[in-house]
Amino acid sequence: MAIAERVPIQPADWPGLENAVTPLGEFRTTPAMIDPQDGFAGGLDGFYAVVLRRKN
Repeated sequence: MAIAERVPIQPADWPGLENAVTPLGEFRTTPAMIDPQDGFAGGLDGFYAVVLRRKN
């Protein structure tokens, strides 16, 4: 039996990074998500997050 359940993240909670929210409601970024500006890298690290809620 699972002790936790996923709580989907809402894209509207992440202005400017709405495309980082997956169809499963997870948050995932990659360096390719922000285009380089004036020859400099975008500066976005790869990141993953999911919200878990403990089941009673």
